[in-house]
Amino acid sequence: MSTPQVHRGTWLAIVLLGAVLGAVVIGAVFYLLNASPLVTLVTAGAAFTAVTGLGLKMYEFLSP
Repeated sequence: MSTPQVHRGTWLAIVLLGAVLGAVVIGAVFYLLNASPLVTLVTAGAAFTAVTGLGLKMYEFLSP
């Protein structure tokens, strides 16, 4: 029995949505800790980049 495949665009949308949510959470945490705006933006951007890269590599690893 074959399993249904998730399309590449759907997987990309899930990864990017997760990355945006992760970046917003990290940015909010740093904002609430009274970090400077520059540090807050840099950490949110780094979190977005890291989660996106990790998610896309996971897709490559898990796809047949």
